[in-house]
Amino acid sequence: MDVYLCGNPLLPEDALPLRLLPRLRRAFPALRFRELDPTEDVPEGVPLLVVDTVQGIAAVTVFRDLDAFLQERRVSLHDADLGFTLRLMQKAGRLGPVTIVGVPQGAPDGEAFAQLRASLAALSGQDRPTSP
Repeated sequence: MDVYLCGNPLLPEDALPLRLLPRLRRAFPALRFRELDPTEDVPEGVPLLVVDTVQGIAAVTVFRDLDAFLQERRVSLHDADLGFTLRLMQKAGRLGPVTIVGVPQGAPDGEAFAQLRASLAALSGQDRPTSP
């Protein structure tokens, strides 16, 4: 299973998913974690599991519906790019099922990792990820 991570390593407030990447790879060796540039390489017509930093949430939140994510006015730091790209793909009939796992902006790394680990374990069917 592929898990796509968005983030900008040059912006600390946007880099949390990327900072967690080494720990996620150790915890989930069976998953393929890939960095995603939402302006270039969003896969078409396949189920997408995307992890991104989100403003305005207090805990890691799973959004299973793009419309719910966008209508709730949850703002990703990539909102102009990721949200726009996904919406265009949806309108063009090129977007498969999408699940967005939002990581709260400003969350401590350890807390965000624990919550993200639990969410990814549930989403991937891996109830027992390995220790980081």
